Amino acid sequence: MIGDESAACTYINEKGSGNMLKKSYLGFWIWTIVYTVSVMCMSYLPIHNTDILIRIIFNYTNLAITVLTIIMFINEKIFWYNGISYEEAVDAGSDRRKAYALKHVKVFGSATLIYLIISLITGLLNISFWADTLIYTLIILIAAVSTMRFKL
Repeated sequence: MIGDESAACTYINEKGSGNMLKKSYLGFWIWTIVYTVSVMCMSYLPIHNTDILIRIIFNYTNLAITVLTIIMFINEKIFWYNGISYEEAVDAGSDRRKAYALKHVKVFGSATLIYLIISLITGLLNISFWADTLIYTLIILIAAVSTMRFKL
């Protein structure tokens, strides 16, 4: 794993409240492996229409990102986000960790729903998957950039 696992597990915030948050990236690694393997398996689906397959993969990716944010919310593992250290996460306390993670769940959950609706419309209208690729990329970029303003 990353960093000194034994020292991280015993970290207690300065106030001495014993607000323990185990430093572990195991869940993130499991999510990454499951996501990667499942997307690779999608290439074996008996779907010969590239437009449909691309839309399925994009929607699955959005759903997987949302699931990851939910996992981070439930387990309060906000230090998995870039820019938040483990020590900052522990010092913030449970309520602030949950609030921070919930903001991410809402943003990426909304992005997932928006793209799902758009992909259904573009699929029904037989619009090229290139349009979906552009739309998907913009939605993910907007979602990711919009979370940069969130403060712990």
